[in-house]
Amino acid sequence: MATTTAALNIDLSHWSRKLRASAIQLVIHLDVWEVDPGTDPELLRNKKFSPDMSPRTSILRVTGAVGLEYLVKAACLERKLDIFAAAKKSPGPYPQAISAPDNPWLAATLASKNMTLLGHINTVQFEDCITVLRADLDNDPPSTIKHGPLLDDVKRWKDDHRNRDCHVAVGVLNIDEYDHLMQTFNSLIKLCSEHPKS
Repeated sequence: MATTTAALNIDLSHWSRKLRASAIQLVIHLDVWEVDPGTDPELLRNKKFSPDMSPRTSILRVTGAVGLEYLVKAACLERKLDIFAAAKKSPGPYPQAISAPDNPWLAATLASKNMTLLGHINTVQFEDCITVLRADLDNDPPSTIKHGPLLDDVKRWKDDHRNRDCHVAVGVLNIDEYDHLMQTFNSLIKLCSEHPKS
């Protein structure tokens, strides 16, 4: 049965929500954290922790770092911040058409970058996303919660763990790091749910 073009169209209208949900799924599947029922937005809480869980917590170092990147990008998209680099010239194995019919800002931004296929999408580096988000948050009204320390924590985790743990499998995650990572996740989840720009 032939596949129609319509069936291959991917709706990115709610991309930021998908990133946030994916970040949560990356860490709860290890059975170390769980979603705290009744929280809105959904926040994480400890499920269990013991020294014999080092294989899981070693994986958490990597999935947690990827999850932080998802959440920073989700926050940028919620705040309508352009985090896109030049479109990739070839879509490679991702020729699916993309659209954002319920997100005019995203639709216009993708069009301005000539990103019409999934494989064209190209975002700036994680650190650049942090910089863009920090600059935007610095422009918030004085009464708004300041998130500078939160982004400092994200950058520190990226610098200390993400690059190293992608190359060297170190099965160590102390309890302080573990708790701090979860707090950073929850703070970013809240940030993603704050008043997006109209």
